Formats: sequence, C-alpha cells, structure tokens
Amino acid sequence: MAESDLIPGSPTGVGLSPSRKIGEFFGACYELFCQFRDFLRSVPDIPKYWAETSKQINRHILETLPLGLLIAAILGIGDSMQAKTQATVLIAHQFIVSTIFKFGILDLYPFILGLVLAGKIGSSVAAEIGSMKITGQIDALKTMSIRPVSYLGWPRVAASMIMFPLITIISDVFAMVSLSLVSLYVYAWVSYADLVAGLRANFSPAFLVTQMVLKPAFFGFFICFIGYFFGSRSRRGAKGVGQASVQAAVVSALAILFLNYIIGELSY
Repeated sequence: MAESDLIPGSPTGVGLSPSRKIGEFFGACYELFCQFRDFLRSVPDIPKYWAETSKQINRHILETLPLGLLIAAILGIGDSMQAKTQATVLIAHQFIVSTIFKFGILDLYPFILGLVLAGKIGSSVAAEIGSMKITGQIDALKTMSIRPVSYLGWPRVAASMIMFPLITIISDVFAMVSLSLVSLYVYAWVSYADLVAGLRANFSPAFLVTQMVLKPAFFGFFICFIGYFFGSRSRRGAKGVGQASVQAAVVSALAILFLNYIIGELSY
C-alpha cells in the first residue's frame, strides 16, 4: 500500500483515501462478474462432482433443516397470536387466514430464512474457502488441473439450490400446522370451516411455486456464491478469513433484500 493511499493524519495502515476505496469497490465488482462467469462456464461439471454435492446436501439436512423448522414453528405461533388480536366481527376470518397464509407464511418465511442462512451458511462457506485459500489447498487443486469453482463452488451452490426449496416446503407445511393448531385449539379465534375457506381463497399455484421453490432457489444460489467469492479473495491469514466471513454475511443479506423485492414485484 502506498503512503499516498492513506488518509492524511491517520495512523499508518489505517484507512484508505476515498479514491482508493472507490477503486477497490469497482475492482471487487469486476472480480464478482468474472467469478459469476466462471460459475456459468462450469455448469457442465456439476454431475462430475455429485459426491461432493451429496455431502453438502447431508450437511444442510443436519444443520439447516432443524433451524428451518424452529423458525417455522415460531412464525406460525406468532402469526396466530397476531391474528387473534385482529379478529373481530367486522373482519371476515377467512380474509385474515388468507392474508396470513399468503404474506405471513408463503412470502415472509423464505425471506426470514434467507436472512438467517445468509449469516450462517454464507459466512461458513466464506470461512471454509478462505481457509483453503490461505493454506494453499486451492492452488494445489489448480496444479492438479481441477477447477476450484467446479470442485468447491458448485457442490455448495447446487446443494443450497436443492435444499433451500425443500426446507422451505417442509417448513411452510410445519408453520401451517402450528398456526392451525394454535388458532383452533389454543386461542380458538377461528373455526375449522373458516380456516379451510381462507386457505382456499384466491389460491394461485403460480404464486405458491414462486414463493416456495423459485425464491428459495435464488436465495440459495446467491448466498453460497457470494460466500465462495469472498472466501476465494481472503488475504492476510486468519484475520482475512474473518473479514471475508463478515463481508459474505453482510453482502448476502443485502442480496436477499434486493432479490426479495424484485421477486415480490414480479409475482404479485
């Protein structure tokens, strides 16, 4: 780092000039584009490393599915509590159930799960890849003519794209069960007939597929892709790996916010 790049008056090595920060930002954007291009070029290699993908799928089953079910149970109970406070004779209970089902579960749950997994999975992938980067394991793969994107990147991304929708579907069903049981037998604010009628009201298979399959698949791709990207850029030993994990979690969360808005605009 040149001395002119430091902010005047700051300690040596602390802080960069605004022009240097802007340059690093656009440089990172270019590297991100190149990494995305390499991922697209490596799509034909996915079946070749299916064994690695299977390991990542098993990891999601053990680590992510219990967390998803816990979030779903809490969401279902919370939605039931909120609905109880809004249920009056002036509002049809079928309308309340329909609103909770569409927006409180189908729309909101993948978003919450995506934010949680952005911190958990995204930072984990960044730490794993970063550790391999600073210990020379990625360079060793290159010397053996193995593309790191194909062997390390796609198995994690593909597993997330497969498991996130499955976890979302299972958890949405679990959230509906917890919502129904609490609403019918604990708070007793709705009848069984109104509950069923609310679930059937304005039912749209396209909206269901978008929220339970397509949106979680996009979330899974970008969470692991961003984690791999920042992990592959790790520098300066353990400190660099820690910084890559934090950056991956933050950028993944921002990507989830942006994607949720875009998909919401296209699906409503």
